[in-house]
Amino acid sequence: PPWWWLAVTSLAVILVASRSAVSLVNWCASLLVPPRTLPRLDFSKGIPEAHRTAVIVPAMLSSAATVDKLLEHLELRYLGNRSPNLLMVLLTDLPDALQERMPEDGSLLDRALGRIRELNARYAGAGQTVFFLLHRPRLWNPRERLWMGHERKRGKIEQFNRLVLTGAAEPFSLIE
Repeated sequence: PPWWWLAVTSLAVILVASRSAVSLVNWCASLLVPPRTLPRLDFSKGIPEAHRTAVIVPAMLSSAATVDKLLEHLELRYLGNRSPNLLMVLLTDLPDALQERMPEDGSLLDRALGRIRELNARYAGAGQTVFFLLHRPRLWNPRERLWMGHERKRGKIEQFNRLVLTGAAEPFSLIE
């Protein structure tokens, strides 16, 4: 038989054998190591103050319809998970652009800010805030030769964590 036929057949046999071997090892491991219950927190009576939590939604404000949909979904998340110690945070950027500021930027931010304030007026108690908007400005990216948000989703989450842990608010141009 030609050499290529032998190579293809060998590859198929190796793939089947490796899958079978992995399945066999997993089955043996499940017999040798008994399952155990993992510890968990009891939040059946709500989230206590010591475990205050934020639901963060990284997003891009690309149009008025997008802003409305994002805030509608944020409201639905809140309604499905009401707790005085659960905060809803919208982390936003604007789309990549050739300029640092585009004409529509202001109206999109104003719309998001207005909706956040409406939600807080509707659902937050006196002196409380449930909904937050954290917005990052565009930064020049020399590699892409564009103005854009720093590292999009991962960068937003890292900067949010830094804000919570150290109070570093510099990456955000708007915090409501």
